[in-house]
Amino acid sequence: MDSSKVQAPSLLELPLFSKLTKRHQASLAKFAQHRVFPAGTDFIRQGEYTSDFFIVLSGIVTAYRTEKGGKTEILDQFTGGEWFGELSALSNQPAMARYKADLPCVLAVLDGALFKELYSFAPDFKKQVDKVYRERSLAQHLRVVPL
Repeated sequence: MDSSKVQAPSLLELPLFSKLTKRHQASLAKFAQHRVFPAGTDFIRQGEYTSDFFIVLSGIVTAYRTEKGGKTEILDQFTGGEWFGELSALSNQPAMARYKADLPCVLAVLDGALFKELYSFAPDFKKQVDKVYRERSLAQHLRVVPL
């Protein structure tokens, strides 16, 4: 897919990054990568270790979890402005799901070092990530722990 044909918002326009300092804005602009994924692309496999943090700029990403018996369920869907990857980036645990581009997607990707820099030194960013982390981690762990 030609990335020049996809209109995506600037990262700094998103609420997650709106209160960054000038220094952190510069780091984000310099080091965040924009990646284009065609529809149907799996870009994180269940069980894979990753410290990357993803922000959907356009398209739809779905998280699928496959149980040992082969049953697959949808855990979550993400659209423009939403993010994921904080669970693995913060816990150093493997991905609990497979992430797939359901439509052509443009994603901003923060590698582990940039994510940890913002998480450690940008209080508003940390607050927003922690809120979503608490909500998702509890919900996802309850789904995968046998009762």
